[in-house]
Amino acid sequence: MTLMKQSEVKGASDIQEGRYKVRKIIFFIGVALMAIGIGIIAWFFIQNNKSEQEMLKFTVEFMETLEEPVPEKILEGDTIGVLEFPVFGNEKIAIKEGVSNSVLNVAAGHMPETEEIWDDSGNCAIAAHNNTFFKNVAKFKVNDKIIVYTRQGIYEYTVFNIETIKPDDFSILDDFPNQKVLTLITCDFTGANREIVQASGGVKIAEPKDI
Repeated sequence: MTLMKQSEVKGASDIQEGRYKVRKIIFFIGVALMAIGIGIIAWFFIQNNKSEQEMLKFTVEFMETLEEPVPEKILEGDTIGVLEFPVFGNEKIAIKEGVSNSVLNVAAGHMPETEEIWDDSGNCAIAAHNNTFFKNVAKFKVNDKIIVYTRQGIYEYTVFNIETIKPDDFSILDDFPNQKVLTLITCDFTGANREIVQASGGVKIAEPKDI
């Protein structure tokens, strides 16, 4: 009877020690996962900050050379304009031609299959990431203004449509005959949908030399 009790005590002690080891392992796994999470957040913060600095550089360079002659040909990666959002403290965002990762990492990107900002009519679509350059896009309201600086002229648009669509809904790129429309496209924070802002008008309000 005494031996059995000692065995039972030893068995209980072994179980308790096993549970302690399991809890210890779980604790260290939790700490490791937390450290990895913090590391990922820090990495994204550093990358986003780097992207912001690159975009600001392209914005300043373009605005300083606004009066330069219009290029004969536009290539992917060329800076073609600057967006200004008066409602967000005159925030300025460089626009580059194309929507490759290399472009969208440092600027908003003009979708080449759509019209150019300075064209007389049609739908000009510009895309950017929601965690950097288009983080405020979902905050637009109808009648807010958008200014676009290009070497062809400075244009003013007025927001008329704000909506959330599915990624496979390409109707947002439909043309607008006899009307100028600017379409801003970004993901929502789930990545499952697209946030869309459309603005019309495109009235030339100034020449580059007047800025």
